Amino acid sequence: MSGSQALMASHVEIDCGGDLLRSLGHLLAIFREKTLPILILFALVLFVVLVPELRLLAAPFLLGIYLTVACWLVRAVFAAVEEDGVVADGVLTFGGPPLLSLLFLEIVYRSTAVVLLLLPGLWWSVATSLAIVHVCLKEAGAIEALKVSLCKTKLHFWRSFGYLVPAAFLAYFPALVAYSAVSILAFLLETVTPETALLFEFALLAASFLCESLLLVGGLMLLTCQVRLYLYLNEPAPQVGTP
Repeated sequence: MSGSQALMASHVEIDCGGDLLRSLGHLLAIFREKTLPILILFALVLFVVLVPELRLLAAPFLLGIYLTVACWLVRAVFAAVEEDGVVADGVLTFGGPPLLSLLFLEIVYRSTAVVLLLLPGLWWSVATSLAIVHVCLKEAGAIEALKVSLCKTKLHFWRSFGYLVPAAFLAYFPALVAYSAVSILAFLLETVTPETALLFEFALLAASFLCESLLLVGGLMLLTCQVRLYLYLNEPAPQVGTP
């Protein structure tokens, strides 16, 4: 079966807490299979923390590797759901990660979210949340993926909202805690004596690296939920007149 054929889900259950717990297993599997790229990813995070002046220089490489890992994860979650007998179609044959489409999608998504801000931005985040999944599974273009995501979530927006927003909060909560620690350490660093300043600087760097790493991991955990929502909303509607 070609990747352009529609994915057909027979019975996909979505549960915010359970899906996030399952995401940890998917992440560990990806970390074991793709150890080197992921080590490079976190090495770049550490580089950005240690040399923040070069963040813009490192950002394209960081984003490219992150999107590659995200694509592997989307396909791994799809394969796992298929093995559970949830997806009715046969196995899709994938090529390499469609990086150009993923990068363009990221640019369009972020620029629009910045323009919309607050409540419209929250709507945009939910309504377009399935675009990255569509790109990874169907190797589609960014604009087509955005249209598909808007179409899928249009009739089930509040169901999608009620699933993704709590999932996002739980996935990013550790990063929020780490960010709070960074803020507290940055404040304390201005008040400590020179003798203890070095210790606080090291603690601040460690907390900053932890915060950036948890943001990446949280994004990947949320992505597994987006895959399940994509399949959940892809269930075929009953035929009119079918008994």
